[in-house]
Amino acid sequence: RVRKAGQARACTADAALRDWSENLNALAARDAHMRASCAPVCEPMREAWVDVASLSAHSAARWAAPPSAPRKAPDAPHVRLPDETPALAVPKPARVSRRSGENHRSQGGADAGKSDAPPAPPAPLLKRASSLVSSVPAPKETTKGLRRGNLASIDSRAWLEVSDEHHRYAKHLRLYHKEWEKLRARALEAAGDGSKAADSAVRLQDFWDWLDPTDGRPLPSLPSCPRAQLEHDTVYYCTKATERRHFALTWYEGKIVQAHGGTLEYVTTGDHGWIFVLRDGVMYGRRKKTSPPRFHHSSFFAGECVMTAGLLVAKKGVLTQLYPHSGHYRPSEGQLLLLLKFLDGLGVTLEEVEVDVQRVLKVSRLLSGTGEKKKKMESPYFWPGDRVLHFLTLKEASQTSGLMHQIRNEPIPRAGRHARSEASLRFDTMWRNIAAKPRNAAPRPPTASKARRPATGCYEALDDIDILP
Repeated sequence: RVRKAGQARACTADAALRDWSENLNALAARDAHMRASCAPVCEPMREAWVDVASLSAHSAARWAAPPSAPRKAPDAPHVRLPDETPALAVPKPARVSRRSGENHRSQGGADAGKSDAPPAPPAPLLKRASSLVSSVPAPKETTKGLRRGNLASIDSRAWLEVSDEHHRYAKHLRLYHKEWEKLRARALEAAGDGSKAADSAVRLQDFWDWLDPTDGRPLPSLPSCPRAQLEHDTVYYCTKATERRHFALTWYEGKIVQAHGGTLEYVTTGDHGWIFVLRDGVMYGRRKKTSPPRFHHSSFFAGECVMTAGLLVAKKGVLTQLYPHSGHYRPSEGQLLLLLKFLDGLGVTLEEVEVDVQRVLKVSRLLSGTGEKKKKMESPYFWPGDRVLHFLTLKEASQTSGLMHQIRNEPIPRAGRHARSEASLRFDTMWRNIAAKPRNAAPRPPTASKARRPATGCYEALDDIDILP
């Protein structure tokens, strides 16, 4: 019995070994078949990888060499801020670490997806200049503050200005970046002709190394923007909380006040107004400065995220006009609604505040017959603040509640074109609830000095607007 049991176990082990050997042979045959079928695709990829590895080794050898005669960057001039703010000596621009390595291109840039086909001729009345927006890496400042509810990120056209350690004006930097892209494309096309062309392609791998070389190469300069103009035209950035503390605005009984020498004074901005940003529930503002060193919306928080931005006009603390204009942050309708709710919570009488709604209503700024565009500040379209608040609140509620989707997809009732569907009745009920919100003061009568001043009633506010799904 013992002998028979041992023989049975030995037969079972032999059968298992044969099965394992057959499986191993099948796997080896399948692997060989896959290698043979993938060889035509993998071989060019392997050769391309060898070329990339050799180019990386060449680049590493170049960067390993010590730079000869490094160029010292010019210091920013020391200036004083205007008289309406405390006198502060502007220090040397804060150092922001440059992005090392290759300048990766992100999707969505103006130069991405261009074809060799000639562009279509523009319409006679739509005269537009060529875009100077280039695809550049997003600096880390564009995400600071997002987790705290500051959802307004700086526009991609100002990324070069934020990434630059000297914070040179973004408009000039875009011109140089566009020229660098042209030179880099030419060098990459001629990289296979010789070692000199390959070395030129390696030198153009990083935009900042081409713009500010440290190995003795001449500084690039453009006829449309000379090098002296690029270096001189900088933007001031507040990098410390003690610097931006002087620009904080306080609200007292619905009026704007600001600290001056230990006392609070009502703010009077003048007709040109002050630029402002709202971040973490605090508003910061001051007069815009367009001479070097400039002071823009990006100056308050060095390009970091904010809640919203714009321009305000106040007289003796009373807010009179509000412009949701900012080329750096480009506030949306949702951010304008957030600002109006913020002001309403502070006790500001929105009925007496004029809000420019040309972007909300998509008002055209084209001059008839010429095709030229007027500036935003030259073509305002004002609504009372309470009217804008109710309009945007209704629009937000209709979009978030899904009523527009139900109205669009619900079949037309057969009882007649005047019959009311269930979804439209719910829409009307929601509109009446929003319109029934109490107001702080009676609406002002329209004045003859204002061009087309609409009524302030909620129902009258939307008489001339078609709300479509």
